[in-house]
Amino acid sequence: MPSTPRPSSRQIFGSWVVLPDPVSPATITPSFRSWLVAEGYPEALLREDLVGGAFGGRTSATDCEAHRPVVFVHGNGDRAWGGDLGGWATVATALEDAGWEASALYATTYGPADPTQAALYQHDVASLTHVRQFLLAVSAYTGASRIDVVSHSLGVTMARRAILGGEVPDGAGGIVDLGPPLTDRIGVFVGIAGANLGLASCAGVPTPVCGSVLGLDPGVAVGTGVQGRSRVLQQMEDATPHFEGQRVVSLWSAADTVIGAACVVWGRNTCAIQGQDGQAWFRFLDHLGVRDDTTATLITWLSSPL
Repeated sequence: MPSTPRPSSRQIFGSWVVLPDPVSPATITPSFRSWLVAEGYPEALLREDLVGGAFGGRTSATDCEAHRPVVFVHGNGDRAWGGDLGGWATVATALEDAGWEASALYATTYGPADPTQAALYQHDVASLTHVRQFLLAVSAYTGASRIDVVSHSLGVTMARRAILGGEVPDGAGGIVDLGPPLTDRIGVFVGIAGANLGLASCAGVPTPVCGSVLGLDPGVAVGTGVQGRSRVLQQMEDATPHFEGQRVVSLWSAADTVIGAACVVWGRNTCAIQGQDGQAWFRFLDHLGVRDDTTATLITWLSSPL
């Protein structure tokens, strides 16, 4: 991934929006592309149909990473790099500025990378498999004992469910087995502004992203508990805590209007991850700001030895 300037500053159009990067985005290197094809991974992981659809890989045989590889998993309607929502351009650049090698930073795009189709996203088998295969590919390509995962928004639950593996509904009444958990392959897992218990705004909303099987349906409060939380979210809630990696942390903002005030869903913090080792929260950052303007905290977490 070539070093590039940070994206243009945000402008307000009802909410803060990251402008597309003014220069060519980072891409998959020829080395990583050739390796993926030779090893039989789907070429869809490359997302060559999109500008900024994927990035990562070594540029020469002498590249040597002093840091654990980092795989970024974007949120709803976003992409790996650039686009209307900015992708991971700001965060990846900040890590490079802090000393991470470009060859240690990776991302791919699941879904159409179109914010106007946000209501159609869900934890479907195709997206979960896409994310999981990319995690496996980076792990194998780099030969690292563990990789780190940094996720944002819908990407938090997408990455968590991909790591958990096991049986997932296919949306048509069937079941697909993703495979065994990837816990031992993950070092630090960072969930930024995730809806781990669902979105309060999804209650009763009949769209795929708010669905009761593969979406972010928060269910309904019944007594001291909750019933009807989406099946894919409940699977993670019922799993053994801390399956995401060796160290699990969350980052969120009390002013995130996408997740909702203080991240609360039925009296619990939906941004927190069950069994997490720590968290950081901010008072005034919006949904994109909590991703882009908290890199100092992120760098501290990723720098700490396991």
